[in-house]
Amino acid sequence: MRVLVLCFGCLLATVAAVEYVEIDTGILLDDETKWKMLFNCLMGRGPCDGFEAIKDTLPKLVKSQCQGCTPEQKEKFEKTLKQFLERYPADYKELSNKFLPKPY
Repeated sequence: MRVLVLCFGCLLATVAAVEYVEIDTGILLDDETKWKMLFNCLMGRGPCDGFEAIKDTLPKLVKSQCQGCTPEQKEKFEKTLKQFLERYPADYKELSNKFLPKPY
């Protein structure tokens, strides 16, 4: 579960590898409408207008355990994670169930 949180936090906190994207976490977490659009996109429940890069990147980050994150991004992660868990705990649970590998 921690891997998803770390990787999702790094994604939202600006993942900087060549194939990854920069994201303003304040906008996504502070604007509930935009957050729900992103969440529905990630869960396959709605369109991904403008969020395609995030949807494509998140599984790669989970698989790589966020190896492309810089120390600065990991610092931003702490802030992002706290906001994410405080504001959207049910969404966190659903994202964890979808993106974390299941034990055999």
